[in-house]
Amino acid sequence: MKNEFLLNRIYLLLWVAFAFFLPFSKALPNLLLIPILILFLFLTKYKQINFSLKNGFLFFIVSVAWISVSTIIQGGVEDTIKLLLKFYLLIGIFFLAQSLDRNSFTVLYGFISGCIIQFFISTYSIVKFYLENGYLRLDTGGGVNEILHGERPYIGFMFALSILFSLFIIRKFKYQWLYIWVGLATGFIFYISARLATGMCILILIHHIYETFKKRKAFFFIISFVLVSLTTAGFFFNENFQKRMRLENDLGSTYEKFKAYEPRFIIWSCAIEVSHNMRPILGLGNLKAIEKNLVNCYLSKIPNNQKSKLKYYQEMAFNTHNQFLSFLLIGGWLACLLLFLFFLFSFYRSNSILYTITLAMFLIFFIFENVLYRQSGIHLAGLLFGLLNRNLLTEDKKI
Repeated sequence: MKNEFLLNRIYLLLWVAFAFFLPFSKALPNLLLIPILILFLFLTKYKQINFSLKNGFLFFIVSVAWISVSTIIQGGVEDTIKLLLKFYLLIGIFFLAQSLDRNSFTVLYGFISGCIIQFFISTYSIVKFYLENGYLRLDTGGGVNEILHGERPYIGFMFALSILFSLFIIRKFKYQWLYIWVGLATGFIFYISARLATGMCILILIHHIYETFKKRKAFFFIISFVLVSLTTAGFFFNENFQKRMRLENDLGSTYEKFKAYEPRFIIWSCAIEVSHNMRPILGLGNLKAIEKNLVNCYLSKIPNNQKSKLKYYQEMAFNTHNQFLSFLLIGGWLACLLLFLFFLFSFYRSNSILYTITLAMFLIFFIFENVLYRQSGIHLAGLLFGLLNRNLLTEDKKI
C-alpha cells in the first residue's frame, strides 16, 4: 500500500514535469511520456478512464482514422506517416491524461511554472541581443523566433493559457500573488507583438473582471473601461505592434498594406483553390502533394517582378495556417467536418468554464495556425483536452 501511494505520487509528479517542460523544451516531454506510460500500465490507471461515446473527442478520433484511410487508399502513407503519428500521439496523451484524478490541479501549476521559465529565457535573450547589437526589432518575422528562443505565436498562446489558469486559481484559491505573473505575462505578450495572444488576453481579463465583479456591475464596467483604455493607449506606444498591424492613416490603406504583407491572404485562397482539385470525400491524402500544390499556387499568384517575395514563398513552402483547411486537404470534407464537430460537441458537453474557454482558445488558434503540425501543439492539446475534458476543475467544486 505504501509503495503504491509512492508510485502514485511519482506518477503525478511526472505529469507535473511534463507540463512544466512543455513551454520551453521539445525533447523532454517526449522522454517523460515513457515512464508515464509504464506507471499508467503498472498502476492500472486505465481503469480510471471514464470515456463514453458521448464524448466530443470521439469525433477527433474518427477524423484521424478517416485521414489514415484516405492516405492508405491514395498511397500517401510514406509521405504523411510523421504527421499521422503526431495525431495518434495526441490521442494517446489524451487517454493518459484522462487517468489523472482531482489532485491533477497541480499539473496546471507545473505548466504555469514552465511558462515563467520561458519568460526568463526569452527576456534574457532579448536583453542580450539588444546589448550586443544596439537595436531590437520584433515587428518582422525573420530572426524573432531565434531571439525569443521559441515560436512567437506558440509562446504567446501558451502564455495566454497560463494567464487563464492563473486567474482561475486566483478566483478559486485566492492566491493573489499570481497577479504578478498575470501582469508580467500580459505585458510580455503585448511587447513581443503576439497579435492573436494579445486579443485572447484582453478577453480573458474581461471575463475575469466579470467573474470577480458580476455582483457589482458598476465596478465591472469601470474596470473594463480602464482596461480597454489602457490597451488602446498601449497600441499607440508599442511601435512593434503598430508595424505588425501595418497601421496607416486610414482604414482602407491599412487593409491594403496588411493584405500585401500578411501571408495568410495568399495561403488561404490557395488552400481553397487546391481543394477544388481534390476528391471531396478523401481529400488529397498525401502531405507532400498538398505542399507541392500549395507552393505552385503561391508562385502563380505573386507577380514575376516581385522576385524576393517569390523566393520567400518558395523557400518557406507555407502550410495552410489553418487546422481545418489542413484536415480538408488531407482527409476531405468529412475529416474537416469531424474536426468541427469535435469542438461543437465538446462545447455542448462541457460543464466547466475553464474547459470551455480553453476550447475556445484552441478553436481560435486552429483558425490561424496548423497547431497539430507542431510537436508542442500535439503535447499541449493532448494534455489539456484530456485533463480538462473530465470536468474535475470547476469553480463550483472543491478539490
